[in-house]
Amino acid sequence: MPLNQGMTLIAKIHVSHPDLVCSDVLRAFPDASVSLDYQTVAEPGTEFLFLRVATEDFEAFERELRRDHTVEDPKLVAMFADHRVYRVRVLTSLEIVPSRCTALGARVIEVGNENDGWNVRLHLLTRDALDALREYCHENDVTYQVHELGTADSLSDQYAFGLTEQQRTTLLLAYDSGYYDVPRQVSQNNLAGELGISKSAVSQRLRRAMALLVENTLASSRR
Repeated sequence: MPLNQGMTLIAKIHVSHPDLVCSDVLRAFPDASVSLDYQTVAEPGTEFLFLRVATEDFEAFERELRRDHTVEDPKLVAMFADHRVYRVRVLTSLEIVPSRCTALGARVIEVGNENDGWNVRLHLLTRDALDALREYCHENDVTYQVHELGTADSLSDQYAFGLTEQQRTTLLLAYDSGYYDVPRQVSQNNLAGELGISKSAVSQRLRRAMALLVENTLASSRR
């Protein structure tokens, strides 16, 4: 029998601090789309992060990434038509989601940039994990704002098919605006202007959103 699901929470938190990872490059490129894919630990005390980046000027972004005081040894690991993936070694000890929160049952759904900070979407098994994050931010002078909080059941439709909030918003706007009509009624430039982001960020969101829809609908039926 499956385990019973308790009254779990979904929270969207914005955190910012000059010493959070990649804070310098986020401040220099507020229009870039940056998300954290996952992290690895090569050895005790050594942490690597993978950044998925969409920007209009990758060369300038890479120069700023090399100068960012919170990371070192950035490496380009993948190039796509509309985005690139970088691996960086983390120098800062300040955590976006501290380990005390994950120990209390916090699961990271997504981490993406906004202005000079990070938006973190968390699945929380207990309210204690949220309290631990707030306490950690207070102790370390990290700016902390709750942008969204609700039960997993009440927000379940929003996370259908594994889409992030940004992907869902972009996909619905594209559909409603006639992007998928024949002939097309709106361009990616139009969508970018409506969303206040770059064309490359729009392209990245649409591609990843469509891939997730296929993976979690058509492809899943073949398993």
